[in-house]
This record gives sequence, structure tokens and C-alpha cells, in this order.
Amino acid sequence: MPNSPLALSAEATVLLCPYPQRAIYNAHGAMDEASSYHCGK
Repeated sequence: MPNSPLALSAEATVLLCPYPQRAIYNAHGAMDEASSYHCGK
């Protein structure tokens, strides 16, 4: 199978929050890292 630019993989971490909370960005840090978010409403 030939290599394709579309075959590149990305790595990100996800913050899982209990319902009804959601992940909220802290306005600092990498947007693809869970440590840059907190759980809130």
C-alpha cells in the first residue's frame, strides 16, 4: 500500500467529564492536550 499524506496520524488527549459537565478550554496550553481543559457547566 503506498504512503499517502492522508494516512498521517495525529495524537491528542481528551478530557472526559461526567454528565452534565463538559470540557472547557483554560485559554492556555495546547488545545490537543487534556491538561489544557477543566470540567464545568
